[in-house]
This record gives sequence, C-alpha cells and structure tokens, in this order.
Amino acid sequence: MRRLLAPSLAFVAACSSSSSGGAAPAPIDAGGEPAPSLCANEPRAQAYTQGIEQTGTGGHFKIKLLNATPSPIGQGDNRWNIALSDSSGKAIGGATIALKPFMPDHGHAAAQIPVVAADPLTGQYTVSKIELAMSGVWTFTFDVRVGDAGASDQVVFTFCIDR
Repeated sequence: MRRLLAPSLAFVAACSSSSSGGAAPAPIDAGGEPAPSLCANEPRAQAYTQGIEQTGTGGHFKIKLLNATPSPIGQGDNRWNIALSDSSGKAIGGATIALKPFMPDHGHAAAQIPVVAADPLTGQYTVSKIELAMSGVWTFTFDVRVGDAGASDQVVFTFCIDR
C-alpha cells in the first residue's frame, strides 16, 4: 500500500500550492524586495483584462471574459463570468460548454473539472471551481456545442498565473 501512495504524494507536493485555496503570498527576494514577476516576459500568454474576447478555432463562436474573481486570475479557486456569441456578435443561450484548464509546461490538467452554469436567455455563463494549483502558463480550452447536431468549436485563452 505504501508503494502505491508514494508517487501520488510526490506529484501532489511538486504540483500544488497552499491548501487554503487563496493566492499564495508574493515571494520576497534576498534583499527583502518583491521577487520579479514570473509572467512579465512570457510571450505565450495573453494579458488578462476584463472583457478580453477570443474567437473559436473554427470561427463559429466568440467568448468574452466579462469578469473574474479574483481579478486578475490567480492561484487558488477562480470564478469567471463569460458571454458566448456567434461570429457576428449575437448572444447565444443554451449552449453546452465545458472548460478544460491545462498546464502545458507540466503536462497536466487542473485537479478538478470546472462547473459551467448557463443563463439560457442572455448567453451569459458562470464558470466556477476553476482551481489553479500553481503559477505558470495555463491554457483554458472552452468546448462549445450548440444544439444536439449543431455547430461546435473550441475557444482557447492562454494566461500566465503569477506567483
């Protein structure tokens, strides 16, 4: 039994942060100053701004990140409010949306699956339980499907979560 648990515990220790669910305190360098930003010069990541919008890889849909808690996006539990629209900007309600957070540098997804709740009339959705256990580059892939046999698309955001 011990042999089976040891690798799992090593993974948790290497790929997790504080269990409090909140953002970790900013690291301090040897001189007592805040450490430089991990994300300041990260070319793969988009800068998070309220209202940032991304078009799907197939061009069918757009997702706008209306707001995030915490803001900017950080380690721990995050909650986003998003708006889904078609390529012309018309709001789409009643879609099936799933979010897959993934850390490409570490080759793993978030430990829990985010929950998406829809307001079927407005095209706005709440995404909760976005648990980001560590700092670094994260890709956030929204799988969107409208109707049983309708269009589908993937909308991808890439953000760097600082220390």
